[in-house]
Amino acid sequence: MGSLEGCRHNKRRFYISYVLSTMIGGAMTGVSVALLGQLLELFMSDDSKRIVLIVALLIFLLLEIFKRTKFLPSGNFAIPAEWINKGGNDAAALWGVLLGIGVITYQAGSLFHAYITALFLSEEWWHGLLAGLLFGFVRSVVPLTHKARNLIIQMADTRRKTGTLLNFVRWTFSMTTLTLSLTWIILVST
Repeated sequence: MGSLEGCRHNKRRFYISYVLSTMIGGAMTGVSVALLGQLLELFMSDDSKRIVLIVALLIFLLLEIFKRTKFLPSGNFAIPAEWINKGGNDAAALWGVLLGIGVITYQAGSLFHAYITALFLSEEWWHGLLAGLLFGFVRSVVPLTHKARNLIIQMADTRRKTGTLLNFVRWTFSMTTLTLSLTWIILVST
């Protein structure tokens, strides 16, 4: 997990470069997926897209329930600590873009896949832009916030019968988010 504690460069510039580039990477993915999804409008009605989204979210929810999200595609790339410790603003920008794109780096669970599916089925490219910017911002700021990072590390070190506390919290958040999303989509579409 990224940390600026070992960074030997101007931490403020490194941090700003990292956060902005992560948001840019997120925006690139969001807009690209949303634009590709707009091609679906040539072949699918809004009702069909809604059904596909509901089925996809149900599949993601079942994968979470049965703890089988490892079957979803996910990049196995973790940002090397040397990039932070030895790198300057260029490393921060590269690290940020890779993290913001989301496809290359490790994704635990199914929320990233649900996010991509929803963007693919969205009706506007700017939905992808806003979602990507927000995805990149959250993905960059939370781990670099000292208290949040320490809490994440502490939860990752706390073992439970079925895994770590961090896995349990991530799983609970994913289940809640997917369930609320499905409920909202079904209620809005009826």
